[in-house]
Amino acid sequence: MRLVEVPSKPTMAFFSLQGLGNSIINFPVLNCLRHLYDVRVLAFTNGSSRFFEAFHPNVQSVSSRFALLRAARASHSDASFASYPTWRRELSSTLLSNAKDKFLMRPRDNSWARVLWDFDAEPDPHLHDLENNLNLLRAIPGIDDSIIAAGLDLRSAFGLRSEMETRKRVLGVHPTASSPVKYYPLPFWHELLTKLAGEFDSIEIFCGPNPTEVNFCQQIEAALPAELQSRTQIFSGLPFENLVQKIDRTSYFIGSDSALMHLAALIDKPVLGLWSFANYRLIYPYGNHASVYLPEETMSAIQHEYPRTTPPYMDRANASDVFRIVTTNAIASDFSVKPKQKKAVSFFKF
Repeated sequence: MRLVEVPSKPTMAFFSLQGLGNSIINFPVLNCLRHLYDVRVLAFTNGSSRFFEAFHPNVQSVSSRFALLRAARASHSDASFASYPTWRRELSSTLLSNAKDKFLMRPRDNSWARVLWDFDAEPDPHLHDLENNLNLLRAIPGIDDSIIAAGLDLRSAFGLRSEMETRKRVLGVHPTASSPVKYYPLPFWHELLTKLAGEFDSIEIFCGPNPTEVNFCQQIEAALPAELQSRTQIFSGLPFENLVQKIDRTSYFIGSDSALMHLAALIDKPVLGLWSFANYRLIYPYGNHASVYLPEETMSAIQHEYPRTTPPYMDRANASDVFRIVTTNAIASDFSVKPKQKKAVSFFKF
């Protein structure tokens, strides 16, 4: 009997952008890389690292930029990959790693890196951030369209079953986000959920363990009619394995521009993203059943950074309009964006 030696995969150091939303958006990239590489994820110790740890066997958490640089120098991987948009800490780590092959986008705002290193890939300002990373993947030998299609199948990656019709209609809601400046007003949520009460059998409100988030969700629930409160439940700080399963059982998902809204879209749930000030052209929900409720001010904005306080236009959000978007096709979208890999996303201005 002759033993056949199975060649091992080359190793890849995958540098995660800090922030849970970016990590979720770029999980399909990691999913593609795993076809060819034994991937080790280096992620900051926060929601990002906890998300990767739930669905990937090899994650190293780091607590600071210095720890990330030190981990990069010690990685000894065959290749390294930093997802776009590359921040300075991830750029530095990728370039300082001992990997022979380095894959990252040409940074728009790091002129020192352009001078010191040559980059082959440059981002397309008209593409979703995920699609820019999928373009970067195509620069890796062995990555083809079939691998990219498989990588985008996050239902399989998360171990979700095929979608089945159920009699119980569940509305999933995520009213919070990474910062309170993205929250839609409490009166908006009270009115919207009361209007939707007759359309769904139950309402599940999701949020992180942060006291600010929990308190906001509790205020929403407390103001609902007693009968609706009995059909409403708050889920705070669920492990990601349970969270994905819970979101998958919802019939419809409404969320702020947040990590959970992106997660729901990527597993192809019907999603309405309640937008605030982020660049909707680059990070809209990426899925086959996605819509966005969008302030007109965001469309004309030149910059899309976090403001110090909640933008005043958020008070203009109209629960009746959102109700019609969710329940009927009578309200026509103002415009749509067609990503390369998914169906068109409808945008509704307010």
